[in-house]
Amino acid sequence: MEPGKSDHCAFPLRPLAAALALAVASASLRATTSLRPGEITDASVVVREDGTPLRTALRAWHLDALQNAEPPSPHATRRYVTNCADDGEGSLRAVVAASASGDTIDLSELTCSVITLETGGIAVRLDSATLVGPASRPLAIDGNHASRVFLHYGSGGFLLRNLTVRNGHHRATGFNLGIGGCIASAGYLTLDQSTVTGCYAGGEGAYGGAIYAYSLILSRSTLSNNVAYGVHADAGMAAFGGAAFVYQIDMVESTVTGNAARHFRHLPRRSYDIGGGISTVRGGLIINSTIDSNYSYGRGGGLATFSDILVRNSTISGNSARTIGGGGLFMRFPAALDARNSTITANTGQRGAGVLFTSMTALLQSTIVAGNVASVPGTDDLSSLRTTRIEGGNNLIGTTGAEITIPPDSRRGDPALAPLAANGGPTRTHALRAGSPAIDAGNNASQLASDQRGTGFARVVGTAADIGAFELGAGATDGASPAAVPASTRGFGALLLMLLGLAARGALRRRITSTSRRGGSRR
Repeated sequence: MEPGKSDHCAFPLRPLAAALALAVASASLRATTSLRPGEITDASVVVREDGTPLRTALRAWHLDALQNAEPPSPHATRRYVTNCADDGEGSLRAVVAASASGDTIDLSELTCSVITLETGGIAVRLDSATLVGPASRPLAIDGNHASRVFLHYGSGGFLLRNLTVRNGHHRATGFNLGIGGCIASAGYLTLDQSTVTGCYAGGEGAYGGAIYAYSLILSRSTLSNNVAYGVHADAGMAAFGGAAFVYQIDMVESTVTGNAARHFRHLPRRSYDIGGGISTVRGGLIINSTIDSNYSYGRGGGLATFSDILVRNSTISGNSARTIGGGGLFMRFPAALDARNSTITANTGQRGAGVLFTSMTALLQSTIVAGNVASVPGTDDLSSLRTTRIEGGNNLIGTTGAEITIPPDSRRGDPALAPLAANGGPTRTHALRAGSPAIDAGNNASQLASDQRGTGFARVVGTAADIGAFELGAGATDGASPAAVPASTRGFGALLLMLLGLAARGALRRRITSTSRRGGSRR
């Protein structure tokens, strides 16, 4: 299946994984996939902690967008952008308007470094489309702080490759919602080796400072310095996802950094801020990635999820949730966490600065959750609003609340981590210092070939894997750049990781459901 084309009507998988999944795992994965965009259930199904539903206006906006998209064309072609101006013959705006659904819009031959939008955002009224920039140099599409950059109306794939999207702005007025400051998509958005930065969405409810999408796939991409801002003089306010509000996310070899979900402080009006980096309704996958330095006034400084999330070989660091908790992660009931070979550290929050649960069961394998700082004593690293049992083994865990039960073989204490830095690979990591209790004390139950840094950095060096996302001594020297990943194999590796994660998600849900039932029979 070509990039930008979607077979979601026949099999509702994420588009990049669809072809391979159909060949190797369709039966096992079908039960774990989400509904298609046009089948979003009523938003009142998801109730926030303050007892109010997610705004039903989201569903109305979404379905309205789907009605304004051109259906797929059987004659997809490649169309070239030849003009760096905002409008006129050969401009990006003109080429998009002339394209058919499924077309690839090629910007790789442009000689400019930026296209600045001066007449508003670009409407992509196509079920699916692919935009490709130059691989050898940067090209930015700039919203000029005046409008969104892209509004994708379709339920198919919208793929951006080798592009930067920046400085988008969507400020809703009255009781309307600010949705996707740079990119709003009703379908499956994919960013491949791309960046979205400097975007803003504001309104009584702000959903995605940079991105609103049904599904978001990040592959070697970055979301940075975006803001979702709840603002209204005469109503309560909400901000969901400083970088992105999505229904499902797959994040591979990517970074989410420096984003914020906050609100205009106007007492006695109430606010609800969640997910300084990412807010996801249906959960997803975080693989070989870093979520750092994001901020939420309320819950989930790094990421907040209403459904299962799988974290593999990843780092969640330096995020903050000011007033509630879950500086690194906020797990909204009934969301289940499955974190393996990962590092959650240096996050801050009122309680559960590493992870705040409202769920009853989670799985940690060979993972560091330590060095986080909470305002409520004794809840620095793990805390829960319910009695919560952590399954798994070979973890290094700091301070936990009394309501948390951790595996009996867990190590405690200081993991002796170096600061977050570029230690090789596409994302930053916390290296282990010599003498760290995490060295050779973990496991590789997931049979990972490498640590978070990827090819060239073995997952196991010594007698056993190190606990956390970083393997000491992997590669020629710690901090060296890894060998280049051939383009032909890089994409396949990302697809395989996603598929393995999807299969694991089903297994996790089945095991947790079984555990809950067994626990219920004893009561």
